[in-house]
Amino acid sequence: MLHLLRCRDARRYRSTLNPAADPRSFGYGRAVALLHPTVDPDLLRLTPPLPQVKRAVLAGSDHSVLSHRGGIDAPLLATWRRSRAFGVDTDGAHVLEEGVLDARTLATARMRSDSLRRHASSVLGGFAAACEASDFVAVLADDEGVIVDTYGGGAFAHEAERLRLIEGAAWGEALRGTNAIGTALAENRPVAVYGAAHFARVNEGLVCFAAPIRDPRGRVVGVLDATSRAERANAFDIGIVVSMARAIEEVLRAREYARASGGIDLVERLMERSHDPAFLVERPGRVVRTNARGRA
Repeated sequence: MLHLLRCRDARRYRSTLNPAADPRSFGYGRAVALLHPTVDPDLLRLTPPLPQVKRAVLAGSDHSVLSHRGGIDAPLLATWRRSRAFGVDTDGAHVLEEGVLDARTLATARMRSDSLRRHASSVLGGFAAACEASDFVAVLADDEGVIVDTYGGGAFAHEAERLRLIEGAAWGEALRGTNAIGTALAENRPVAVYGAAHFARVNEGLVCFAAPIRDPRGRVVGVLDATSRAERANAFDIGIVVSMARAIEEVLRAREYARASGGIDLVERLMERSHDPAFLVERPGRVVRTNARGRA
């Protein structure tokens, strides 16, 4: 839902404006150019605690963990508790085969995500090349955590396939425990998971960066993820994953505007005719356009 606002007190809206946003140009180069040195404040970084702390959590001894010197970060404990409540296997090896959709079910999932896939592919070319060069595999998952497309991989490609970072693999927390794709969906925010912060032992050798993708109505429609070996954590920037997810959102937004009668050009013309500050606002309150009086 898009809202056009006229407001005489423009100050509370100006802080949310991104003057560089332009739905006519997207892609990896622009995402890097706009990358702010301060990473998304909503980013959840999950780093592993001491091995004995993880063993205690997996055994259900939370009381000893909470009293342990150094302990465990609350967000990580929360997602591990969710994983435990789901009954996720702490080893995770059996899921390598069981957690992959058959061809027919995958085809249905990909068809359901066709719009997301088409619009994402239009901006992910440079991102895929960067992942390939950095030995990261990039994956696009749907709103249930099922991988519908993969890109790049480099020297990590074979291992990624073995660990089922492949099309049709389900990566929701309920199946694989704490991981960037499933946890980004559960937390509804960007997530970075390092090494043994993954719940299942089979994934402890990975580093994963993921960001949810929302449509113009604020609904999560998918997740963009980049994953590699844990020792490659410094070879890629979580901020780029977040920026590329935002670029996909810009494409989805542009499509929504184009479907409106007259498109975004008509909306902008109407805004410029207003004698008061005018703002185009999307859920959950993000200002995406303003007129000259609003920028004054």
